[in-house]
Amino acid sequence: YSDYLSEGFIPLLCKGYHPKYNQKKDYKIAKEPAFSGWNSSGYNPPSLEEISNWEKTGGWVGWRIPEGYIVIDNENKVGTILLNGIFERRGIEPPIHRTNKGHHDLFKIPDGVNLSAGSEVYTQCGLKVTYRVGGKNYLILAPTNGRFWTRWAPLEKLPVLPNDLLPYD
Repeated sequence: YSDYLSEGFIPLLCKGYHPKYNQKKDYKIAKEPAFSGWNSSGYNPPSLEEISNWEKTGGWVGWRIPEGYIVIDNENKVGTILLNGIFERRGIEPPIHRTNKGHHDLFKIPDGVNLSAGSEVYTQCGLKVTYRVGGKNYLILAPTNGRFWTRWAPLEKLPVLPNDLLPYD
C-alpha cells in the first residue's frame, strides 16, 4: 500500500466479507465503509497494522482519492472501446485499474473545473460513466478481491481529463 499512501490516497475500512458486517458476502455491501466519518476533515485513517488486522478478518480497504484527481469508472464493454479510441486520438495513457466488473481510468481534473461526485454521468462523448472525484469518493483498489493494475503512474504524471469525458450539459 506504500504507493497509495505516498500518492496521498487515504485508507478507510470497508465491510468486505467481514463476518460481523457482511455475513452473506454480498458484493455491493462489501464495498461499503464499515465506519462513518471517512470523508470528514478530522478523519483519522487506520494504520498499516490496523489495515492488516482488518483484512485478516475478511474486511476490505477502500482508498479516498486525493483532491484534484478523478477516476472514470466504466463497466461497459462498448464504453471501453470508446474510451480506448479517445485515449489513442488524444495520445494519452491513463493508469488503468481492473475491477471485477470493468476498469478505472485515473486523470487530473482540469484547472477551474468543479465536478460533482454524483454517481452516473453522461459525458460529452455520450458515454455514461461513474465519476469518482478526489476528496469526495473512494475506491476499492488492488490487490483487494482480485483487482489489479494493467498500468500504474504516479499522480503527478496523470493526463488531464479530456473534454470528451467532461459532463454533458
